[in-house]
Amino acid sequence: MPPPRCCRTRDQLYSSLFLSISTLHGLCVLVSAIIMFITSFTTTAPDFLRMRAYGVMFIATSIMFVFFAWDSTWNEDAFEMAIFLIATVATLGIAIYRVWFSTWGAPSADLWVLFIMTALSLLPYIFLCVRLMRQFGWRIASIVGCDAKIQRMYRYYRILVALIKLDFFFHVILAVIAAFFFPLDLELLAIGLGMTYFFLWCLLGWYGFSREKWMLMVSFFLGSIVTPPYIVYKLYRILTDTSHLESFPVWVGCVSVAITLLAHIACLAVAAKCYLNVKRAGNDSLWQTRQYFSIQQTEQ
Repeated sequence: MPPPRCCRTRDQLYSSLFLSISTLHGLCVLVSAIIMFITSFTTTAPDFLRMRAYGVMFIATSIMFVFFAWDSTWNEDAFEMAIFLIATVATLGIAIYRVWFSTWGAPSADLWVLFIMTALSLLPYIFLCVRLMRQFGWRIASIVGCDAKIQRMYRYYRILVALIKLDFFFHVILAVIAAFFFPLDLELLAIGLGMTYFFLWCLLGWYGFSREKWMLMVSFFLGSIVTPPYIVYKLYRILTDTSHLESFPVWVGCVSVAITLLAHIACLAVAAKCYLNVKRAGNDSLWQTRQYFSIQQTEQ
């Protein structure tokens, strides 16, 4: 049974508030990050490389925040919205550490902007995300019907799509760290080729699992063989190159590598589960079911 019309109207208001707050938050962080990045080219401070890298990482983070907010609301994806909420809490924790407990020097105005905007947005995010995620449960039946097996397949599919996006974001952050703090001959070329390959790999996974194409899903798993050596190579550079120690501690790079590797393993684990779901479903195709209900809603 669908929710009452008054509830749908109220949830539309919650969605608008959530998108407005997240977009304003992302734009404020984006502007401060751009200012930090531009300032790094004109400053004479010894930590200009760190400022430049922070600027690029905050730019990527703000874009990721806004993208996850709009994409989770548009697709009514509760898991993707949960990732957004967890990332917000993690960002606030990093900002608190950097502002009050870090020994890397006095925090800049840009870090204060990140801390203040994230702190002010956290409570509204928690309320709105919990309310919207509860409402998104109503949409599953209208998307894939009431069959429990198809609904379970759809949930795993949405989790996989969210993890693919998150995996790509972590690889972008790792590439930024490598580009700014571990320079060597052909490093930028290696990063460019690696990111291009990984972007195409993510597209392959999204399209293959959404259309349930067997060859594309198998190619997705085969293509993932390249990623762990690439991540291990970055870890090797972090542990062996000591030229960056004055501007960037080793543990930050190691943590970035560990998070990226864990996100990649989680993505592959969920992809394997989705593959088994498709294999066991037989004639019950999630893609065909979604297409059928999409046509039914269009006709109505």
